[in-house]
Amino acid sequence: MAEKRPRRRVPVFLGKVGEAQRLQRLLAAAGLGEGLELTGRSRRRTIWCAPALAAATRALLRAHTREPADLVSADEAEYWFCTDCGAEVALGVHYCPACGAFIGDPHAL
Repeated sequence: MAEKRPRRRVPVFLGKVGEAQRLQRLLAAAGLGEGLELTGRSRRRTIWCAPALAAATRALLRAHTREPADLVSADEAEYWFCTDCGAEVALGVHYCPACGAFIGDPHAL
């Protein structure tokens, strides 16, 4: 098994573009803007933050988001990483691009 990579960012929000941009400005104004990343190509965006700031970021987002279901909990965030090597994995991908390990429930295929 490969050595796990340290996480440089974790997902905290997955929602509509306008809401993600509004929340990103709110986090920056609150002093939590260090290391924030906004990614995504369709009508939904993901806000990523540094692992050390994830708990504080989620707490602030919980108080200010319009759709609580758009928040990515710490438990849900685990599904965004390979269990073998720790590499970031896109949602819906069944094999890790870094080490080739199977990800997810094999019965779901």
